Amino acid sequence: MNIAVAGTGYLDLSIATVLAQHNHVIAVVPERVDLINQKNRPLRMSTLRSIRQRRN
Repeated sequence: MNIAVAGTGYLDLSIATVLAQHNHVIAVVPERVDLINQKNRPLRMSTLRSIRQRRN
């Protein structure tokens, strides 16, 4: 399934991470893309790690 997420705040990106485990998810916000292109993280990795661990 293709899913578009409007916004990449803490809640939106957390939901997108969970949905992406079994779906194709696209979430784009220009400010976040700029951060990523500058090799900065828009979220702490520990946040994403804890979400993935709860899922498994």
